[in-house]
Amino acid sequence: MDRVRRHGRNIVFVNYAVGRTDCRSVLVDEEHGGYLAARHLIDLGRRRLVFAGGPDNLHAVNVRRKGAKRATSETRRTVSLR
Repeated sequence: MDRVRRHGRNIVFVNYAVGRTDCRSVLVDEEHGGYLAARHLIDLGRRRLVFAGGPDNLHAVNVRRKGAKRATSETRRTVSLR
C-alpha cells in the first residue's frame, strides 16, 4: 500500500474499513442488502424464499440472512425463509 501511494496512486478499499487518512474505503450494508432482496421478492408475491449463501461463518452471509429474516417478519402474509 505504501509503495502504491508513493507512486501517487489513489487507493480505495471495498468492504474493508481502513484506518488511514491517505486511503478511502467503501463499505456495503450487507444487512440492508439482504432485506432489500427479500422485500423485493415478497413485493412480487413470493411466499417461499430460500436463502442461498455460505459459508455460515462469514459475517456478510449472516447479516444478509438477518436482513432477509427482518423482511419476512414485517409482512402480514405468511412468508417462509429457509
